[in-house]
Amino acid sequence: MDRGPTPFKDKKNVIIALLLMLCIIQAAGLLKAKYDSVSARMESGEGVKITDVSLDSQGYSQLLLSFDMPIGPEAPSYALKKAPAVITPEVKGEWRWINPYALRFTADPAFKGDTRFTIEVKPENFLLKGQVLSGETKFSVQTGSFGVKEISMRTEPVAGQGRKVRIEGDINFSNYVTPENTLKNLSLTGPEGKEIL
Repeated sequence: MDRGPTPFKDKKNVIIALLLMLCIIQAAGLLKAKYDSVSARMESGEGVKITDVSLDSQGYSQLLLSFDMPIGPEAPSYALKKAPAVITPEVKGEWRWINPYALRFTADPAFKGDTRFTIEVKPENFLLKGQVLSGETKFSVQTGSFGVKEISMRTEPVAGQGRKVRIEGDINFSNYVTPENTLKNLSLTGPEGKEIL
């Protein structure tokens, strides 16, 4: 009884299968080496280091702490009950693990503009038993001041009776703003000081 062609009769399929097995073995070896390296560092007492403390530049609402070893959960976490760091001046918000290497603080409301903030890490609030934090534990970040970076305006005549023009333009701010808030705070005055918009 003929069962049809088998995938292993063709030499190409055999070679592809062997290469795939080789790739899987190499990937497993690399993952094991990385795990062994992290485990060895933990056992030697070398400790976890903070590699970066950064504040988002668009809105100043998120602060990120990055670590050189995986110490958090694999999946994003719920809000942490104990704050892993103290921010001065105080900012309300919540801390979450976003991956094993990073903690994110989401401020509500955002960090105040044109202010220097000190972040003092509290390792006892987030490290597991046997883990130690080595290196710096106090950092600072600075928010920029809000302002207008650039304004460009263009006018074009509007057909019809009288002298009417249509004004188009762009305003670039140093930070994120909503269109609604911009329009609420925007005004246009004519040559006699009379408000047009």
